[in-house]
Amino acid sequence: MKMLIPAALVLVLLAHPVLADFGVSYDHYIYAKCSGDDTAIAADEVLTGQTHIYQSFTKDGDPDLGNYATVSYFADLRNGWVGSNAYALGVENPDYPYWCHSTGRVNNIRFWDNLTFTIPAGYYPDGVSIGLSGYFGGVISSIVGAGAQADVWVSLASSTFSTSLQTVGTDEEGSYVFDEDIELSYVILAPGSTINSSRQYTYQVSAAITSCHTWSVSYNPGTGYVTGWGQNELYNGLRILSINVTEGSGVTWISESGVFLQRATSTPDHGTSSAVVRLRQNYPNPFNPRTTIAFDLPDMRPVTLQVFAVDGRLVQTLIDGETRNMGKHETVWNGRNDAGLLMPTGVYFYRLAAGDLRQSQRMILLK
Repeated sequence: MKMLIPAALVLVLLAHPVLADFGVSYDHYIYAKCSGDDTAIAADEVLTGQTHIYQSFTKDGDPDLGNYATVSYFADLRNGWVGSNAYALGVENPDYPYWCHSTGRVNNIRFWDNLTFTIPAGYYPDGVSIGLSGYFGGVISSIVGAGAQADVWVSLASSTFSTSLQTVGTDEEGSYVFDEDIELSYVILAPGSTINSSRQYTYQVSAAITSCHTWSVSYNPGTGYVTGWGQNELYNGLRILSINVTEGSGVTWISESGVFLQRATSTPDHGTSSAVVRLRQNYPNPFNPRTTIAFDLPDMRPVTLQVFAVDGRLVQTLIDGETRNMGKHETVWNGRNDAGLLMPTGVYFYRLAAGDLRQSQRMILLK
């Protein structure tokens, strides 16, 4: 995790900086080729003044072979949430193996909004700071003959959080789990500042998932050509949980869009309980046959954690209505059902019920 927090800044200009209108943007590309099909689907757009978007696209290179790529993504300014998914599958063609490959790219999916903070006249011995808290979770994975990569960034004024670009594949199967807490801070008034009249300062908050790429490639491990799949599972997503200002400062603020984290209080907002109950991505993923599932609770509450097959059948109950304390909890699934039988390779879902909240995640058992 990389977090850059600027040194204290004293802002004395009354004029607002020039910022772009609030909105969302996207940029994607998908391509699947087999037996001469080399058509791509690509699009990009900046949606100024928009508050949310959802898109999903699939490209088949050859339906008979199953060679295809797909991308989907969303940016919801109203809830401060960005997510994306990309999947690329290349299936070996005995006649033309080097022709079968695919690419799914979400190059950028982003939202941004402008926040105006109003500071009343007075003396501020502790100064005035604004802060942002959030979370990013998901997994990228691939098998031999494929790859996946992704990174993210979040900014508040000039304070920025970013992950390094993570890549898995192509010479060996692998996965990387994103499980990041985000904390940013930015100083509006330095400690000991005095202002004689009310002032307003406008800053932009922005969040994006970038370079969410998957691909399959022709690959020769010494026994012939094969292709495989690469996958991004970033729908757990990048989420802004709260914006706050120095407690007791009397500062109020609103968003330009009118929907993103709009507040009119100097009390820090730490979100509702449903915003901070968090079901994390399992790790490792894919796994064989053991994986760890973690979740966070904001308070003491009863918890049920279950694993399901893709057809909805209950596979195993890991936690059955037990009361757990506030904090982070972990449990291990050993890849078996309630009867103790080892489950086959495939996609499974795990679901957390914590009080009245339900959250689910997807995982892959790969033998």
